[in-house]
Amino acid sequence: TVRSQKTKIIPKKFEKTYFDWLNNIKDWCLSRQIWWGHQLPVFYCSKKDNHFIVSLRKPKKCPICGECEMTQSEEVLDTWFSSALWPFAGLSPRDLKKIYPSAVLVTARDIINLWVARMIFSGLEFLGREPFAKTFIHQTILTKEGKRMSKSLGTGLDPLNLIENFGADATRFGIIWQTMTNQDVHWDEAAVFAGKKFSNKIWNASRFVLANKPSRINADFSGLMRIKNLTTADKKILKQLKTTQKSVSEDIENFRFGPALRKIYDFFWHQLCDIYIEKSKSQITNPKTRKTTKMILLYILSESLKILHPFMPFITEEIYQKIPFPKKNLLMIESCLATRDPAKRENL
Repeated sequence: TVRSQKTKIIPKKFEKTYFDWLNNIKDWCLSRQIWWGHQLPVFYCSKKDNHFIVSLRKPKKCPICGECEMTQSEEVLDTWFSSALWPFAGLSPRDLKKIYPSAVLVTARDIINLWVARMIFSGLEFLGREPFAKTFIHQTILTKEGKRMSKSLGTGLDPLNLIENFGADATRFGIIWQTMTNQDVHWDEAAVFAGKKFSNKIWNASRFVLANKPSRINADFSGLMRIKNLTTADKKILKQLKTTQKSVSEDIENFRFGPALRKIYDFFWHQLCDIYIEKSKSQITNPKTRKTTKMILLYILSESLKILHPFMPFITEEIYQKIPFPKKNLLMIESCLATRDPAKRENL
């Protein structure tokens, strides 16, 4: 499956870990003597020692001796055997047809053999299909000194403390901001603080735009580029937005989340806030450019919130719901205007 690329492991270098284990695979014990887990579907005859059957349901009559009430084993399935069934075991027949196989599995490198490989061969064995098309192996977050985070050693971080101090969006921002390569991340809390500052920037920029929103909000944004009296600043910001949307989409499709976030950050903070919003202040006071400038501001904001949403979902959704569009969905299911089929575009 991996050799034929029916399931792709990303980054590709982790294919070696996958194959090293499969090429030297050994039997492993499927049972554990612990209380929590899936109880083994094994039933023992109480009259004949070590005589048992495997059954999904407890037999009403012992098929071995024909008399006794069978006793189910108290052992449970091995954790990783149970986990290997995860892609399909909890799905109804209807859901299996609809969502199996899935698109992407995201996990860490230390369980490629324990979990990823076992899910793949279990899916092939029981359903005849691989459980997912892609497996993305994300970076491991280490301490600033490069040590592995550990609760017992006191080197771990409690994300709830970061959320309490900086906010959930800022915490997400700080994590993604540091994932620039395939190398592990040396944690730096300064990135989370930067995320908090960026959240404030988004909020303040949105307040300015909404305070200067057009009188008619049902404007057809798809016609902006056809307006003849666009200023140089207008044309530049619209072109930069389109370029950013395309580049960010490509990065997300290829799991380059850190670079994608940095491109959005650069566009929103520098191109939109530092340059265009400042330029718009004079354009809004000019009767000839006022209406178009307000439309562009609202358009750029709404589209920026859409590409920001996967990275900072809470603040973007909160602001988006304050934009008085007559018709809109939750931001998480909106599509970017630039990516829509022009023949199917509707007035916002």
